[in-house]
Amino acid sequence: MEQIEYMTNILFALAKRLQKPLDKTLECIEKSHLLPILDKAYHCRKQKSSNEIVNELTEKILAV
Repeated sequence: MEQIEYMTNILFALAKRLQKPLDKTLECIEKSHLLPILDKAYHCRKQKSSNEIVNELTEKILAV
């Protein structure tokens, strides 16, 4: 349950940063092939803050 909550918070932060609805944010993640980064986000939460993960995803989505 904690993992789902953490990843949901990442998605909300990313959607807010991109100024897109959640469904469009998920489409961007899928089109950019960034699902593995999102999957690993929970496991590497002790090395990287959620803000760093959101920044990384944002940069990669905007680069596409």
